[in-house]
Amino acid sequence: ALLYATIFGHVTTIIQQMTSATAKYHDMLNNVREFMKLHEVPKALSERVMDYVVSTWAMTKGLDTEKVLNYCPKDMKADICVHLNRKVFNEHPAFRLASDGCLRALAMHFMMSHSAPGDLLYHTGESIDSLCFIVTGSLEVIQDDEVVAILGKGDVFGDQFWKDSAVGQSAANVRALTYCDLHAIKRDKLLEVLDFYSAFANSFARNLVLTYNLRHRLIFRKVADVKREKELAERRKNEPQLPQNQDHLVRKIFSKFRRTPQVQAGSKELVGGSGQSDVEKGDGEVERTKVSPWD
Repeated sequence: ALLYATIFGHVTTIIQQMTSATAKYHDMLNNVREFMKLHEVPKALSERVMDYVVSTWAMTKGLDTEKVLNYCPKDMKADICVHLNRKVFNEHPAFRLASDGCLRALAMHFMMSHSAPGDLLYHTGESIDSLCFIVTGSLEVIQDDEVVAILGKGDVFGDQFWKDSAVGQSAANVRALTYCDLHAIKRDKLLEVLDFYSAFANSFARNLVLTYNLRHRLIFRKVADVKREKELAERRKNEPQLPQNQDHLVRKIFSKFRRTPQVQAGSKELVGGSGQSDVEKGDGEVERTKVSPWD
């Protein structure tokens, strides 16, 4: 009888916990739906919000990570944060030379986020204030309505805060293609840790591979423009070429202008030469007339 009572008590506790979690989940969904109806959120955006809420609940099981961490003391909280960010620290060589104290300081500032397909993480012109590490999922980088890069697990995007102190603006949009888990650290917090751990800062700047820098704008030509240029080149090749002896009208006009000064210069030379010859002739005649009476 005691055994049956114990089993029945455990089963009852499990059922109550499941019922409580289910009730909490449905209560949250009802609150979100009422919020959408109250503020008349568009249908497309409402569906995105519901998808995000459902996927986030499936990942976290309704647990608030920050609330749980606040129950723990500082030392224990740092250990938990290092464990939660272990994939980032182990996969990227930039963190290999970091001391335990440095890793704990970085882990305390890392934030974990979840994104659903279609969510925009960065908009064009938005300030780049975070360095993001992709743990799972894939994203696309869009510039001028063109996909310029596909990012996946292990990639890093953002800006090189440790090299350029000015806050940059994003030159592209970053949109999630699948469900993504991201670990990000704010610019100010990262610079604070790098400033304190100067030895690690040099190693971090040398070894971190930034997959895509959102500050830089890619200059590229569209496919339609390239096709149009090829078509024009083909047309020029197929066009009949004029023979060399047929000069253009403009060329003829220029040639006339060129010939006119030459003709004028030649005429002046002729006039000057004839004058000189006449003078010489005249002088000869004068001399002859002067000499003849003395003879």
